[in-house]
Amino acid sequence: MIQDTLNKIEKQLESAKLSDEKRAELLELAKTLRAELLDLEKTSKDNARSIANFTQASTHELLKDDKNEDLLDLSAQALERSVVEFENSHPRLVQTVRDIIISLGNMGI
Repeated sequence: MIQDTLNKIEKQLESAKLSDEKRAELLELAKTLRAELLDLEKTSKDNARSIANFTQASTHELLKDDKNEDLLDLSAQALERSVVEFENSHPRLVQTVRDIIISLGNMGI
């Protein structure tokens, strides 16, 4: 299930109307997120799934033609909250999610 969600995120990014630079940046973050979530999944499957789903929701909302600013904000907040408890145990995951939020924020969230 997590693999499917991560694949969807990558496909969304690959087909999005983004600059090559922004696409490459986000795909690299998605690659790091994949590795971190697959590691987290070994010990906390439900949390890993939540983080993947919130990332996909944030990406989906950002890339829609008719963006809803409230949904963009909510999805970014939910994504941030989904990783807070892993600050000590999975710092790279937390930093990757924060980098994704910042990158998306620079695009309009």
